[in-house]
Amino acid sequence: MVPIDERLDVSATTGTARRPLRVLLRHGEFRAGAIIAVVLFAIAVFGASIARNPNAVDYAEQLVAPSRHHLLGTDGAGRDLLARTIAGIRTSLGAAVLVMVLTSAIGLIVGGVAAFIGGPIDALLSRLIDVMLGLPSQVVALAIVGALGVGERNLILAVTVTSWAELARLSRSIVLDSRSRLDIAAARMAGIRPLRIFTGHVLPGQIAQTLVISASGFGSTVLTLAGLSFLGLGAQPPTAELGQMLADSRGDLGIAPWLLIGPGVALVATMAAALLIGDSLRDALDPIPPLARRKRGRESRRRRSRTTRGVVASATSPAVVDLRGLHVRYPDGTAAVRGVDLTVADGERVAIVGESGCGKTTVARALLGMLPDGSTITGTVTLDGHDVLNADDGQLRKLRGPVAGYVAQDPFAACDPLQRVARHLDEPWRAHGMRPPPGEAVRRVTALGLANASDRLRQRPHEWSGGMLQRATTAAAAVHDPRLIIADEPTSALDTELADGSLSALTAASDALLLISHDLRLVAEHTDRTAVMYAGRIIELGPTADVTSVPRHPYSRALLAASPVAGGGVPATLPGAPPSLRHDPVGCPFAPRCAHRSDECETTEPTLIDGVACWNAG
Repeated sequence: MVPIDERLDVSATTGTARRPLRVLLRHGEFRAGAIIAVVLFAIAVFGASIARNPNAVDYAEQLVAPSRHHLLGTDGAGRDLLARTIAGIRTSLGAAVLVMVLTSAIGLIVGGVAAFIGGPIDALLSRLIDVMLGLPSQVVALAIVGALGVGERNLILAVTVTSWAELARLSRSIVLDSRSRLDIAAARMAGIRPLRIFTGHVLPGQIAQTLVISASGFGSTVLTLAGLSFLGLGAQPPTAELGQMLADSRGDLGIAPWLLIGPGVALVATMAAALLIGDSLRDALDPIPPLARRKRGRESRRRRSRTTRGVVASATSPAVVDLRGLHVRYPDGTAAVRGVDLTVADGERVAIVGESGCGKTTVARALLGMLPDGSTITGTVTLDGHDVLNADDGQLRKLRGPVAGYVAQDPFAACDPLQRVARHLDEPWRAHGMRPPPGEAVRRVTALGLANASDRLRQRPHEWSGGMLQRATTAAAAVHDPRLIIADEPTSALDTELADGSLSALTAASDALLLISHDLRLVAEHTDRTAVMYAGRIIELGPTADVTSVPRHPYSRALLAASPVAGGGVPATLPGAPPSLRHDPVGCPFAPRCAHRSDECETTEPTLIDGVACWNAG
């Protein structure tokens, strides 16, 4: 029987990667636009070799109507309009291409640098972008040309100066948005350097979206240049330019309407080609096709984070994980973790369970130095003998991957949609200067039950089902056989059989396992000890067999009752909701939801004694 997660999406079973070039070639709008563009550029490049001299004056043939000798007729000076149109296309397209290249380069650099560096540089460049966007572009262009003098070079400079800011704003927003993506956080957790993250994960999407905007705006650039040339600010006679040709024809249109045919058709064709190609590029370079977008919706994103200063070896902690008095308060005031003490010994498998918002993922992020900027962190966090809270970025990169592998909760958000799945499995090696062993990625994915792995790895994340992609991220976390694997809900998209196999593979790939889950029954078969968290604190800690069979805390019993059982009917639900942690709770945080609360529960918060934090423990 084919597993459910392999039957979820038709695109996941086709075995055909959705390549942008293939999509473009199949796109009707792109084919039409490309044909027009090729014809225009062929005329601009090769037309001069077969056409007449565009500047040859013959007053004996002024304003001659189109004929076999002059296919588009002649102008008021007897010049052949076909030759003038070909020369005008070359002049106008050349200027527009130069403007597009310059504005794209300036926009990418200014916007990317502003967002990537941040701080005062970002503030300064952002104000400059805002100022440029607030100024009327045509007026500024006229002012620049008026100051520098008319001519094609000065016109190109003026249009470039007034056009780069829009692309810079787009570029900056792309980079800023990428800083909150989970795939960027996952890359940092794998130890990849910031510059490589920027060039490998951020820049491709930045260039792709800038390319779409530039292509769509190419026609507008041609019209802007033609409009200013129409006013006499661009190429000067006798140089042929489409806007200038229209200006020259104004006085004779009443008796020679054919003067509009050449430059008019050229401008309309250029606009059509730019719009058609721009729309098709948008569709092809969008990493998620429309059907997948409708099915999945917008993925939630989390803020990128970092911690500070140097890894200091600690000879006092033989455990792989040692948390002592960990307190984490986020910048918004939420006390996500409140006094957590937890160890994971070498060879031990420990689970942290609890509802969403109880602090499980915050503990994992603290271990990897990935808490949001501005968070207040106290206590000690030791990973394989290293002080994580005092580690700098370089030292943290050495820990992420070889020492601690990480399996993200949402596989789609943790993967870069622009990269093939094979790249995600190879990157943990490359991030640490290693060459991926030949065929190792295929072997690891196949071992997790994925058929046709070599073909599937050439696909992009959106072409995989959630369960398939979750197995791929599991394989990526284990490539270094790390001392510890931190798995945040690693089986949320898998059925029971595949979940057991995936957890067994994680256990075999590392010396220790820290499993984060909300399902007490799932962790029962794969962990040695279990910590139950509620409202940022551990409220029960003990051997998994005891916690899952005879839980002592009322919350643990409610959580166990809410875990689904095969053939067990609808699981029970917990009444109420977890408390807000913007302010420290008074009394036991679980008291409003507890059927066994007493007066003491309302006034005093219990501490963890003998493995349970409850005044009325069973």
